[in-house]
Amino acid sequence: MENWSDIFISFVVAYSIIPRFLTFTEIQGSLYYSLIWYPSLGVGLLLFGLFSKSKDEWLVTNTLTYAGISMILSSLAFIPLANLVTDYYEMLAFQLIASSIMLLMYLEAFLFIFRSMTEGVW
Repeated sequence: MENWSDIFISFVVAYSIIPRFLTFTEIQGSLYYSLIWYPSLGVGLLLFGLFSKSKDEWLVTNTLTYAGISMILSSLAFIPLANLVTDYYEMLAFQLIASSIMLLMYLEAFLFIFRSMTEGVW
């Protein structure tokens, strides 16, 4: 677990490089900055899981890779739904939905890896 910078690379790109090429209204910019952490975290976890040289392969590598892929795929649902946001209360609802889905993806990754590890034991 020596390369924690893999997780933060996606945040740097999402918060500092990508917005230079986009033009936002006030509500679109607020929505972008309040939700971009979710796919950025997914990409960061995926990169860390793929490039980690940890010896604890079940707990770190597979779980983070699985959680990263799940978060990236589930973040695709926010793209068409973002057009529906018209005020800050709806933006807050999207933030809460993203947090809830993140916790659900962590639980799903844990249960998947736990089941894989204990499949022959039961």
